[in-house]
Amino acid sequence: LHLMKTGALVKQGDVVVEFDPSEQLYNLEQSRSQLEEAEQQIKKMKADQAVRVAQERVTLLKAQFDVKRAELKVKGNDLLSGIEARKNTINLEEARRRLEQLQRDIQSRANSDAADLAVQNVARTKATIGMNLAQQFIDNMTIRAPIGGIVVLGQNIEALISASGSISISS
Repeated sequence: LHLMKTGALVKQGDVVVEFDPSEQLYNLEQSRSQLEEAEQQIKKMKADQAVRVAQERVTLLKAQFDVKRAELKVKGNDLLSGIEARKNTINLEEARRRLEQLQRDIQSRANSDAADLAVQNVARTKATIGMNLAQQFIDNMTIRAPIGGIVVLGQNIEALISASGSISISS
C-alpha cells in the first residue's frame, strides 16, 4: 500500500512500508466470528445442562421416594399373604435397581457434559489464538522507522552477490 522512496527523510516512528492487510483482516473477522459462535455454544450447552440436571434431580427424588415407599410396604409383609409379601419384596428390589441405574446414568451424563464443554472450550481457545495471530500479522504489515534518517531501499541478497561469489555491502 505504501513504500517510501529512496532518499526520503523520515523521523522515528514514520511509516516506511505498509502491506495490504485485507486478507488478515478477513482472517481476524473469521476468527472473531468463530469465537462468538463458540461462546454462544458454551452458553447454550451450560443452559441445556442446567435444565437436564434439574430434571434429573426431580427424577432422582422420585426414584428415592419409590424406594422408601417400597421399603415401607415390605415392613408390613408380616401382615400380608405370601404372594403379596413377595410382590412387595420384588417391587423393592426393582425400585432399588432403577435408583442405582438412574444414579449411574446421571454420573455418565455429567461426565459426557464435561467432555462436551471441554471440546467447546478448545474451539473458543482456537478462535482466540486465531484472532491474536491475525492481529499480530496485521500489526507486522506496517513497518516504521526505528530511528530518524534517510530511506535507502536495498537490493535482495542475490543481487548483492557478485560473480566471484563474494558479497558487497556498502554503508
